[in-house]
Amino acid sequence: MLFATTLLTIRTPLRAPPVRMQLNNMIRTLMGGGGGNGGGGGTVSAERLEDAAPSWEALAAKLDTASTDDERAFRQDLESGRAARACSLASQRLFDLPDGEAPRLTLFRDTAAWCPYCEKVWLVLEEKRVPYEVKKVNMNCYGDKPAWFWAIQPSGGIPVAKLDGQARPLHFPDTPQSPPKIPLPKLDGQARPLHFPDTPQSPPKIPAPLAHNSKRTPRTGR
Repeated sequence: MLFATTLLTIRTPLRAPPVRMQLNNMIRTLMGGGGGNGGGGGTVSAERLEDAAPSWEALAAKLDTASTDDERAFRQDLESGRAARACSLASQRLFDLPDGEAPRLTLFRDTAAWCPYCEKVWLVLEEKRVPYEVKKVNMNCYGDKPAWFWAIQPSGGIPVAKLDGQARPLHFPDTPQSPPKIPLPKLDGQARPLHFPDTPQSPPKIPAPLAHNSKRTPRTGR
């Protein structure tokens, strides 16, 4: 009987405590409150919870120390708004705007810079070199929009342009528009419609070259 009890004890696997209990015990141990399955851990005082994370100023100084000259120049160009190339990280684009003047146009676009409708407006502004500022809001697929944007755009759609303080929602058709009609070519004042077959035409037949001598002379050597 004793042998059977001992054998059963050896063969029976030990069940590990639940994961939540293990995490609680680990936290209590790290915080100095003890552990155990009984759950009788101690309390942690506010004095022991010390924020050891570095400040934003310290992180900025560390980043500036580790940065190269090109990286520092890139950030300075973004802040100045006069970088040579477009960048989705820029908060303003001044182009040839005189110093001290603020852009009349503010573009409200998506934070992640992947909205195709915002891309269209962005490319036009860059191509035309229109000075503008950028305000970024989240798309519904990855975040919430702030209350101040809902006041500007009740539908929540982007992009939105604010010109001289007036919000102008930008609309794009859901279906592509037909291309403009091209006038028919005229010959001697008469319009001549141009017709194209629906199926490709066969190329014209080219006559085979005629043999000058039907008898071929066998080749010898190379």
